[in-house]
Amino acid sequence: MPDNGWMKKTDAPGPRGRRMVTGARWLYAALGLLLFLFQGLVYAWSVFMPPLEADFGWSRSDTAMAFSICMTFFCVGNLAAGLLSRRCSARPGIVISALSMGAGFFLASRCDGLMGLYLSYGGLVGFGVGLGYNTLLSTMLKWFPDKPGLVSGVMLMGFGAGALALGPFCSWLVIQSGWRGAFEVLAALYAVLYLVASVKVVPPPSGLAFPAPRRKGRKPPESGGEVRPRDMVRRLSFRLYFAWAICMGSAGYILIGHAVPLAASQGVPQAQAALLAGVISFFNGLGRLGGGAAFDLFGRKAVMRAAGGGCLLCALLLFLAFQTGSRALLALAFGLTGLCLGGAILCHAVVMKTFYGLENYSMNYGILGLATMIASFTGPYITGLLHDSMGTYAATPFCMLILGAAALLIALTLRKP
Repeated sequence: MPDNGWMKKTDAPGPRGRRMVTGARWLYAALGLLLFLFQGLVYAWSVFMPPLEADFGWSRSDTAMAFSICMTFFCVGNLAAGLLSRRCSARPGIVISALSMGAGFFLASRCDGLMGLYLSYGGLVGFGVGLGYNTLLSTMLKWFPDKPGLVSGVMLMGFGAGALALGPFCSWLVIQSGWRGAFEVLAALYAVLYLVASVKVVPPPSGLAFPAPRRKGRKPPESGGEVRPRDMVRRLSFRLYFAWAICMGSAGYILIGHAVPLAASQGVPQAQAALLAGVISFFNGLGRLGGGAAFDLFGRKAVMRAAGGGCLLCALLLFLAFQTGSRALLALAFGLTGLCLGGAILCHAVVMKTFYGLENYSMNYGILGLATMIASFTGPYITGLLHDSMGTYAATPFCMLILGAAALLIALTLRKP
């Protein structure tokens, strides 16, 4: 295992001659949080929708499709990471991710048509983000077998909060340099940051001893053992969970993919609409962090059921906001949607480990990522089509209501790995 400069800080004498891991491993968590923060910028796509539509005259469903394609190739990147993990270390995956994201943003800055945008931003950026996402997450979890929920939450909080942290920066770039200039700056940032990170992100060396996990309550953690991908997809537990992931993802991506224009349709000024999009991002990150802690303490069932029930409440709040014109209710609906989606995405990361083990984690997680591919179409794209046909977002609360009810039903049905 190559020494990346942190190895000497992460081991101490342990039992039976093994080295005990120390608090210095949190350096990896901090680096992972930063990297996931930049990857989460894909959630700020709605910032680019208005200027692109103004320049090219594209419809809302046209620009929403770019986000759907991006999330589709995000899933392809997840699968590629699983295949790559069987043949090499994490470093090649992160390098390919850096090159793909950098090239995608740069080519997007040069596009003059929908196909160019779909291939560059949707294809290359989405693939690079998905490849880096799975590679980073599977590597970081190996450093924290005693705290899978919390550490997954920390990592994924960065992904969820990316739009909040960097969305205003992108808005400023668009104002200063136009959307083309903004894409050029992002191309350079992503390429440099991830190429540098590829030197530091490595799995723990063999022989390390980790603290025993702590868990409140009488019931032991759910475990399905070490399960191979072909066996996993045959299990009823996976099929139910896959359906739950589609429902929760679709509900969340409805608002994430349309946050700015939906808020603007309710009379919210553009600057405040961008801020409301940041509210989703903030609570998305908070839901991942809080969901991770809750998963470790209370288990999978509590988190899944809370997320599904929260989605129903989101639909009600959104409906009331549309009826009353209340910006406070709209902000509440946005925030709760982010919270529920964050908790659901956190579940994905930890359930794949607890249900099916770490040995095939990267590949199994990549297969689950196909649910995100489906959700990216059933959510934002169909909402864009409904908006184009009706001229309003009036159908959005009802879509979220159906998805939330289905998610809660599945959460009550799924009882064991």
